[in-house]
Amino acid sequence: MKLKLKNSDQFLSMLILFCILVITLVQIILRSVFNIPFVGVEELSRYLFIAFVFMGLSYSYRMDGHIKLEGIGKYFPGKVKKSLTYPSRS
Repeated sequence: MKLKLKNSDQFLSMLILFCILVITLVQIILRSVFNIPFVGVEELSRYLFIAFVFMGLSYSYRMDGHIKLEGIGKYFPGKVKKSLTYPSRS
C-alpha cells in the first residue's frame, strides 16, 4: 500500500497532463473543423495546470530535485552553514 501511495503524485501528474492535452486537442478540433467552441476549456486547462504544478512540486521534493544554493555556504562557518542548509534538507 505504501508503494502505491508513494508513486501516486507521479501518476496523478501524468494523468493531469494527459487530460490537459486531450482537452486542448478536442478544443482545437471542435473550433477549427466543426466551428463549435467548447466553453470553459481555457479555465479548466488553467486549473489542471495548477494542479499539475503542485503535483510536480511534491514529486520534485520527494526526489530531492529542488534547486539549492550551495556556492554561498562555503563562505560561512560551520554552525551558520548548518542553519542555512537546514530548510533544504528533507
